[in-house]
Amino acid sequence: YGQQVVDETVSFTKGCFTGQELVGRADARGATMPWRFITGFGGDAESVSTLLKGVGPEGPQGISSLFSYDGTTHWRGVTHRSFDSSTLSALGAELTYFA
Repeated sequence: YGQQVVDETVSFTKGCFTGQELVGRADARGATMPWRFITGFGGDAESVSTLLKGVGPEGPQGISSLFSYDGTTHWRGVTHRSFDSSTLSALGAELTYFA
């Protein structure tokens, strides 16, 4: 093991680099991360959170924080990537950020 294994299995001259697999995996998965952070306002927070929790597999989805500004409730949370933001309008809520 040690240097002999490195010499026989790794090429530093063919265009590959140490950690390439990890970097490639992170890059490839970037667009398909299962959970998205969201912010929005309006609607009943409990109804919005219930809607978020009903999308995708069991996980961290739901509203994580609330605050009120000028009489409007603003919220932040997590949702599954398959969440359809148009469903919020039925609750009187609007999404301001989805990433």
